[in-house]
Amino acid sequence: MTSTPDFTGDLAYLVIMKTDIDPYEVSTVWLGINHQFQSGPPLIFETMVFGPGPEIDGCFGRWSTELEALIGHEEIVQQVRKLITADDVEKPDDD
Repeated sequence: MTSTPDFTGDLAYLVIMKTDIDPYEVSTVWLGINHQFQSGPPLIFETMVFGPGPEIDGCFGRWSTELEALIGHEEIVQQVRKLITADDVEKPDDD
């Protein structure tokens, strides 16, 4: 009997890309199961943002291919950077 390899404990295999943008983290992973709950191609990669701000924390995207996931990761990184920059500009200086 052949068994299927268990990659669930191998973070190097599961994590496709991770970017730290203090105080946020953007993480793209291979899910291992299809998260497409409607018709369409399987969604097996996911990018999520973790951090303190509710407008950014929990932001996510799902993709069918590794290439789409890498492109999506970079797009979300750019969105986070833009939001952080906008927040820095709008906050008054406490001097």
